[in-house]
Amino acid sequence: MDNESETHNEYIEKLSSYKSARIRYFRNQRNIGLFGNWNRGVELAKADYVVFLHADDLFLENTLYTLWSLHRKLESDAGIIGREHELKNGVFHQYSPNRILRIFKQKPYYKLNKFSLFQVESENGCAALYYRAAIIEIGGWDPDSYPSADRSMCINYQLKHPVYRLNSPVRINRVESNESFKCAQQMPASGFYLSNAIVDQHFGGCRFLKYIIYLKCISCRIDEFGVKPVRNLRLYEKLICKFSDIVCQISHLF
Repeated sequence: MDNESETHNEYIEKLSSYKSARIRYFRNQRNIGLFGNWNRGVELAKADYVVFLHADDLFLENTLYTLWSLHRKLESDAGIIGREHELKNGVFHQYSPNRILRIFKQKPYYKLNKFSLFQVESENGCAALYYRAAIIEIGGWDPDSYPSADRSMCINYQLKHPVYRLNSPVRINRVESNESFKCAQQMPASGFYLSNAIVDQHFGGCRFLKYIIYLKCISCRIDEFGVKPVRNLRLYEKLICKFSDIVCQISHLF
């Protein structure tokens, strides 16, 4: 999908060099935005399942094989998301399991549950396998949900179809100048409102859970994007947040 880029001739030349009938090239007559372009790609796809690769990230050599091998064990409409390595300023950072999970025998994959919703354990869609008809059914990516449109789509998918998390990496996330940098300062507030909406809809508006969301929002730090916390948490506040994380993580072990 070429979203009316200025370098489309370079794309055509590169794609033509592969000489494969499986590669199809489409160019929009006008720029329809990031998420509009993703939706257009899903509409034009011929396969029953789609896997996205973001322009600034990388698949692993076995990504598609890994996703498809797990897909064959699951429901036909299941979505699959995985873990990631990171490449920051040219330095490779290998995926490492959470310290809590190291205590237990980690399952190769698990199904996202209600706790996953609270933790907003959704994905940006890169190297995730989705059932094409399910994406169309839920309306795909909603540009009005920016800057959380990618995660909102994953959540909407989970509310109607099963989503599984692979406990192994399927991509390399390159932390460079990209769309995330443009909206980084909005991420904590966006996560705050998204999480509150989830608690209202699926946890009866629990005030304690909303308090945890508030604590995580004001203490949010994303060094690579220059996002700094509003204030540091007190010891008891840190313990509350850590306990909620542990409960959610343990729920996936059984």
